Formats: sequence, structure tokens, C-alpha cells
Amino acid sequence: MSRIFAANLLLKAATASGNTWNNDVMDDVYLIASDSDLWPISNSIYDLPAGVDVVVLNAFCCGTFRHRTETHRMIPVANVGARIATWRKLTFR
Repeated sequence: MSRIFAANLLLKAATASGNTWNNDVMDDVYLIASDSDLWPISNSIYDLPAGVDVVVLNAFCCGTFRHRTETHRMIPVANVGARIATWRKLTFR
């Protein structure tokens, strides 16, 4: 689960070490959460297309589950890529 919060950890580490977080630079960095044993065959599959905020490879591999009255699609965390600003929006409320 910690890889989902990597963007938040980077922000915390930067501020704890006395560095300022440069939103113009860091928020545009493309961060991929992936399994360490996955070796990409082609780096182009990880590219973030224009107008897309999040790339999830193999996104439709899994089923759904119900939580209370809502149905949610399960998404593998093996290969998820987004800019740091997007990761922070997804994980901060």
C-alpha cells in the first residue's frame, strides 16, 4: 500500500529535510507504481497520453466487488502511472 502514497511521502521527505516543494517541477513528475519483479517489454506502454490523468495497465483484468450499496471495479496496482499532482489528489481528501 505504501507505493500508492509515494507522492505524499516524497512531499513529506522534502519538507522534513528543510527543502521547499517546487510545485512547478515536482507536481509534473510522472510516477509509476509497479511491482519490482515486472520488467517492461516496451516503455511506450507506460506513456501518459495527452488528456489522460492516470494510466492503468491491464485495468480490465479483474472483477467487481460491492461495498454497502455501491459496486466498484477492482484495479491491479501492478502498473499505475500518474503525475505526482494527480497521485496527491487521489490520496489526499
